[in-house]
Amino acid sequence: MAEEMLVVAKKRALGVRNPTRKGKMQGTIPAVLYNKHNHTALTLERHAFTRMWSKAHSNTIFTIDVEGQKKQAFVKQVDEALDQGSTLLHLDFFEIEAGQKIKIKVPIKIKGLAKGITQGGILDQLASQVTVRCLPEHLPEVIEIDVTDLGIGDHFKMRDLKLGDKVEVAENGIKSIISSISTAKRDSQLAELAAATPAAGAAPAAEG
Repeated sequence: MAEEMLVVAKKRALGVRNPTRKGKMQGTIPAVLYNKHNHTALTLERHAFTRMWSKAHSNTIFTIDVEGQKKQAFVKQVDEALDQGSTLLHLDFFEIEAGQKIKIKVPIKIKGLAKGITQGGILDQLASQVTVRCLPEHLPEVIEIDVTDLGIGDHFKMRDLKLGDKVEVAENGIKSIISSISTAKRDSQLAELAAATPAAGAAPAAEG
């Protein structure tokens, strides 16, 4: 099961002008907690949540303590200022209702040494996470894919995932490829061909 983290939050008034700027001055982060019926504007203590966020995954379940009332939720959207050292600007949480399945992305972890690599191939990972649907208590922290048996030209697709009867894949492209083994020889040949092909607009070599 995914790790659970406790977030202490306070309610904030809606309609406040530039809550992100005000939050920076006060050492807080503006956030909103949504559910199917309404939403609640919140503020989080910046230092404490930033430290927690650095350890979180895309599927981390947070327990949000809103002035003594605890609710489970996951982050639906996060806004960051990447040009300022990944400073958190705003978060949207979605509340988890008891007994209701959630749809959420789970990280993918590749394990094993593919036999295609020992044959000179290259492992390509085309997806780093997969969307699943399940009850919160059955949510995996990570999905491991064993690529040991993949040879050159083989693929591991979304439909090949074995998640048991309590977790289902909720991807639209169920046939899409997660990982594959390509031939290093073919890649090197393409690189050599590209190097030998004159660039567009280049003058032809003079004949000796």
